[in-house]
Amino acid sequence: MNVLILGNGISRLAYDSFIRNWQGECWGCNRAYIDYGKELTRLAGHVDVMHDAKGYRDEHGLDFKIIGGHLGDDPSADFSFACDKKYQENTGSAIAAEALTQGHNILAVGFDMGGKDVYSPAHDGIRKTCWVTRWRWMIQEFGEERIHFLGHDHKPFLLSNRPASEYWDQYKRGRPHIPGDIYAKLYKKWEDVDRSFEGAKTAYMKNIGHREWEIYGKKLEPKEGAFFPEGIALQYTERYRRDFRIEEAPKEIETQGETT
Repeated sequence: MNVLILGNGISRLAYDSFIRNWQGECWGCNRAYIDYGKELTRLAGHVDVMHDAKGYRDEHGLDFKIIGGHLGDDPSADFSFACDKKYQENTGSAIAAEALTQGHNILAVGFDMGGKDVYSPAHDGIRKTCWVTRWRWMIQEFGEERIHFLGHDHKPFLLSNRPASEYWDQYKRGRPHIPGDIYAKLYKKWEDVDRSFEGAKTAYMKNIGHREWEIYGKKLEPKEGAFFPEGIALQYTERYRRDFRIEEAPKEIETQGETT
């Protein structure tokens, strides 16, 4: 069986239609349930995110199952990971290795090996060379013929002796680390969290607390609101309920949140 695995790298945004039309098993990482809750059959991620995902699933009548035990005991989980512990240090390699361990072939989309992330704009500031290393382990253990990438094919790089830090060396300098016009356009549009693009959902989040917040470079004074990617807005409103609320935007600025 082929399993479609959804990572949260921004390259995933170019394949929205493909994901929604996929027939079969679809597994996702962390907050992928926000955009693809109906398509998902399995989800894995950090314990706090899976707690949110379980509530979202129940509230919306969805039926994806949660794989737990990654980065801590997960009371929200329906299943435990069976893959080797060495893959369970980050969600992407854990869920990919889990599918491979169960005998499936995988088609990975949105696995950018670092760089910009759909739900966490500051993620590209974290060195992620360990991701490259774990994917190289998977190729060695399970075989390259069972692993495929939708979009840019990382396998020539993963199969080479080029340093694992090569991608990091590029995106830490503010340059796209994946070649091609599609990724370059997504990369440029994602530089400013105010901007949206086809397929991206935004939400108007208001500071209802009593102090100023700075969220990924954007300052929010008390009683002030702004548009953010929906995933970010959900993270803040779930974690800081006394400080933030998602609401309808004022009429004079509501068009700022429309997709282009």
